[in-house]
Order: sequence, then C-alpha cells, then structure tokens
Amino acid sequence: MSSQSLDEQLFSAVQSLLKAPLPVCDESLDSMAGVKGAYALAIQLDSEVPVRLGGKSHVIAPGQYIYAGSAKGPGGIGARVRRHLRRDKRLHWHVDSLTMAASRIDAFALPGQTECSIVERLGGTPLLQHAIAGFGSSDCAKCPSHLLKFDPTPRGG
Repeated sequence: MSSQSLDEQLFSAVQSLLKAPLPVCDESLDSMAGVKGAYALAIQLDSEVPVRLGGKSHVIAPGQYIYAGSAKGPGGIGARVRRHLRRDKRLHWHVDSLTMAASRIDAFALPGQTECSIVERLGGTPLLQHAIAGFGSSDCAKCPSHLLKFDPTPRGG
C-alpha cells in the first residue's frame, strides 16, 4: 500500500489540494485508531464494476478514482481504512463494491477534516470529476458525490 505508484499527476494533485494529507501504511493504521476525521482512498479499477445506487444499476469504468469518507466512530480513521482494505468483508457501503474489485488502494488520512472538505478541494480541479451522482453521499445535501474519477487529460482543462 504505497502511494508512490499512483499516477504521478494524481498523487501531486492529492498532496497539494489536500494540503499534505498523511499517506496511510499498514504500520500507521494502529496509530490512527480512535483518531476522528476523514480519509481519501485512491482506488485503481482494472475492469468495469457494477454497482446499485438509488435502485438503479450503474457500471463504473476502469480507471483511477478518489473516494472521500469519514471516520467519526470509536475506531477512527484506522478502523475505517483497515476495513476498506480487507477483502473478507460483507458489502455494506457503495464503495465496498469498488474496494473488493480494486487492483490497488492507497489511503490518505486527514484527521479533524470532513469528507465534504476533501470533495470540495479535489472536485475543484479539472483532473477529478464526480463519477456518479449520489455515490457515497446519499446522506449528504452538500456534495453531488463522494467519488471522483481521475482524468489525466481533462476536457476543457
């Protein structure tokens, strides 16, 4: 789980726009137990992934995505990210379909932040566009989606 293999342009955007988030590695997960805040998952999909959202079927295309999530429970960022990285889990959230199919997942921790602040900062660049309306944000009135698709050759940007 090393962020160095992310597309260089995506890694640079995440680092600068999120103001130096903490890359998460296996060793740092324990130290984030109980730490409340938000996290960003960089998810690499090598093939299409079907998902159901709002009673409708969608297909998420291969590519790199950023998912913004929150960790407000007692386990904090450490527990939430650890769950996302596991392959032996029951599907509960929309993002579980992606994390189960991902060929690679890199995580960034943002203690004390919110998932909406991540989306706001990353969604403000032409490199990242909202993937599917309502994905991961069905309980959020502010964000169109908490899943952003990375496009290294954005149109109009």
